[in-house]
Amino acid sequence: MFIQERYNSLVSLEIDFYSKEHEPSVRMQIASITSRKVLKSDILMEPILPNFDFLKLEQMHSKKYRLTSGFIPYSEARLLSYKIFDWIKTNGKTSWDCDFSFSLMFNDFGMMGTPNISRLNILKMILNYPESKIYDLFPERKNYPRSKSIKNIYPSSKFYIDTPSSLSSNSFTFPLRKYYGIDFTSLDAGNLRFRYLGGTDYHEKIEKCFAAIDISIDCLRHCIATPNLTEEEKEILDQILESNQRIINSYS
Repeated sequence: MFIQERYNSLVSLEIDFYSKEHEPSVRMQIASITSRKVLKSDILMEPILPNFDFLKLEQMHSKKYRLTSGFIPYSEARLLSYKIFDWIKTNGKTSWDCDFSFSLMFNDFGMMGTPNISRLNILKMILNYPESKIYDLFPERKNYPRSKSIKNIYPSSKFYIDTPSSLSSNSFTFPLRKYYGIDFTSLDAGNLRFRYLGGTDYHEKIEKCFAAIDISIDCLRHCIATPNLTEEEKEILDQILESNQRIINSYS
């Protein structure tokens, strides 16, 4: 994957953290270090269109906050993360229940020959995504309830027959709900959301965070550009189905 293709991606960030500061003070300080207006949580931001100038701060409960960006260029997302993570080091903390989620779309969206996220083959993405590499970066998230494995595929029918014509998204049941490592329901809004990252002191691991973002961008673009399953991916599918054989047999 060429680095330029990553820089042609748009990233929306969701940054959870704790701070003893009151909400107005947190908003003011973040606005100061980012040179962006920080909106209150009750002001809506259009989730699809790029939004370079605004952030949104939500007070989740007590001293826990969530900062959300619009879709901003990859380079801006990286710079913003550095600034916010550095601020957290001095003014807050991150705990086991803090998520660092990100959503992806492309700023070459709609141009001829460039990836169109609406064409994503979900089965291809599940089989191709190197989830083990992400869990290696953040091992504590492997069993976390909001970042469950997407390698969870079952035939949609007990009459499933393994033929090339059956290898389509309609042949299988996927984890198409929130709280999996990838939230495929976000495709309805024209982007794809990833929920794997976070945990205690994740703000000290920015290079690992962006290693995961890079992996996700590369995989997403690859899966859109080459939607058909490879022989290797079909073998991975067989392995997943075999590991779920006990549940599959219960259909009988």
